[in-house]
Amino acid sequence: MNVNLRQMTIQFLRHIGFVSGAKIWLRISWDLPVEIIPDNWNCYWKNNQLIYSHYIFCGSITPQGFSLYCCTQGGHDRQGNICWQLTPKRYADGWALAFKFSYLGATVSFYPNQPDKGISNNHIKQCQCLFYEIDDLPLAGQHDVLERFKHTTGLEPAAVVYTGGKSLHVYFRCTIGLSPESWICLNRKLAIAQNADPAICNLARSMRLPGMVRREVKNGELSSARAITLEDYSTSQYSFRKLNTALDATGLFPYG
Repeated sequence: MNVNLRQMTIQFLRHIGFVSGAKIWLRISWDLPVEIIPDNWNCYWKNNQLIYSHYIFCGSITPQGFSLYCCTQGGHDRQGNICWQLTPKRYADGWALAFKFSYLGATVSFYPNQPDKGISNNHIKQCQCLFYEIDDLPLAGQHDVLERFKHTTGLEPAAVVYTGGKSLHVYFRCTIGLSPESWICLNRKLAIAQNADPAICNLARSMRLPGMVRREVKNGELSSARAITLEDYSTSQYSFRKLNTALDATGLFPYG
């Protein structure tokens, strides 16, 4: 199972534009009840409350998936956003580390828009894909909405991911990197066209990584693992002009 999931991660990243040697950032967080959090999870006290930290990793795409360095806070930029710096702790097989975290019950997310030096909106300089998710439709309805969109616009997703829960994540690859301003314009149109979660139009949005697993808590115990899977993919990629024209063809944006 792990071998197939590893290949799924590799295939997904390749199809949305993460080439060999490209930088990748991961965020690993604990979103389940803290009563079952793994021992030695990083935590701190704030206002007399125990806070469980998320882990930030940065690495590079490799033929086996990706390598990772553990990151630590390295001050703030001029806008007050946290900057992250690499520690000497390196994991040659970063995929195996990420998978282990997901199997324990953690949420493993990546940043499609490849930030630099940090994971805030101001750290995004170039965007290589559009993406959306819909949370308020049954899964079959989400597939129907996607098929209608493909028929209307002629756009083919580079990747369609099933999160193992209630939603699909859909990615469209760009031929060249978009500026943050161009990305926001197009991704907002995409979200409106698909009646998707508007919170997705966040430059530093993190998304679940395919090839990992997710678990829930049932009767106080972890459920069995469910894979986050790559359901469909293509080599399609589009220019800003093509994407904008196709989205305008929906008739929803008469004023651009």
